[in-house]
Amino acid sequence: MNNERKLIQEFMDKEFEQMIRNLFEIVSIRSVNEDVSDNYVFGKNISICLDTVLQLAKEHGFERQGRYGDYYGWFEIGKKNAPLIGIVVHIDTVDYATSDWEHNPLGEMDHDFLYGRGVSDNKGSLIQCMYALKYLCNRNLNKRIRVIVGCDEETDFRCIKEYIENEEEIPELGFIPDAKFPMILSESAICNISIEISNHKVRTKLNYIKGGTGQNIIPHQSEISFDNHLTRTYEGVSAHSANYQNGSNAIMRMINDSKYRFSKECILYKLSQNSDEYGFYLNQYSTPIVPTMIELRSTGLFLTLDVRLDNEISLQDFRTHLLDFFEIDSGNIIRENVLEGYSYTLDNQVVGVLMDTYTDYIKKETTYELGSPLSIKGTTYAKYFKNLPAFGPGFPNEHSYAHRADERMSIESFIHGARIYTECLLNLLEI
Repeated sequence: MNNERKLIQEFMDKEFEQMIRNLFEIVSIRSVNEDVSDNYVFGKNISICLDTVLQLAKEHGFERQGRYGDYYGWFEIGKKNAPLIGIVVHIDTVDYATSDWEHNPLGEMDHDFLYGRGVSDNKGSLIQCMYALKYLCNRNLNKRIRVIVGCDEETDFRCIKEYIENEEEIPELGFIPDAKFPMILSESAICNISIEISNHKVRTKLNYIKGGTGQNIIPHQSEISFDNHLTRTYEGVSAHSANYQNGSNAIMRMINDSKYRFSKECILYKLSQNSDEYGFYLNQYSTPIVPTMIELRSTGLFLTLDVRLDNEISLQDFRTHLLDFFEIDSGNIIRENVLEGYSYTLDNQVVGVLMDTYTDYIKKETTYELGSPLSIKGTTYAKYFKNLPAFGPGFPNEHSYAHRADERMSIESFIHGARIYTECLLNLLEI
């Protein structure tokens, strides 16, 4: 591998400038999920971004491609009908406010960092893996390698649900480059749900309420006004809702500060009675239920909630208790993303190959911390695919800026990640 590693390093160094151009070409597209319009299921920009990715793949020589509307696309290398290695990435991103950024959210290189929405989650990984395939594409491979590009990961995973329901080919093994190195061994179950609560349970004394920008983002701002029509704004700090401790929830600040102004008939008063800065609690569970979006509409209160549960807890029971708390039924659910968790052991063959490759590279080629395999509250495509664990691109020594202002990745880590993914594919080909 030492000679191969040198060749990979030389290749990535030679291709670096083009890699960055390709990265910023897709980062410059504001691929935030929007309401269906003009036949674009997730909005026009996501469609354009998928067009761009598949065109880049074609320019790099990956002629064998597939696409299902604007839900997903894929490109691959290797012999037809050979066993399939899979890499699953996504091009949709969470929303952002440009005013919160010091750097350009549509792409900027400043000193030693790459900035832009999607650089670390997940467009950077797409480009890293695209160039890994470019390095390998002219070889006589004993397996195929397919990059599956999803368009709805940040909301409800409809992209990958369609991929599976369409009976597309399921990879036998691979990885999901959408988390942290060295390895994600387990993910918690998730219940992310949007509900609407009727006016008679809400509107007493309330005139206006709105907060949050995304279903899985800690809200950085929320506003409220009562009958006196004076609007008060509450500020917070955005973060991924799976890591709610890293943010400051503006909706919870608003609710807790206003609880004595709600009438006792208001559902928000009930919510505030067992709550803290992170969320509110049901008596049966110790995990906070995190509100991420709220809006008072003419028909009632719209509320999006996010909770990550230990895998031994019944998701169905939790869902039932949550609806009972709000005194509603399934008819009040606008949308939901409910998924069981998973876990791997270190003796899993794919986990072993990825861990061994990563460990050897880090020890010999960097001064980075090696880190330890993780269990996370987040949700990745790994919940949908057996033997495709979440693997990178963030390194243990780095703070994650995913879903935050000035999202970034260091240039050094971007290159190391591309090299590691290339070596991992070479080693997975030997399984």
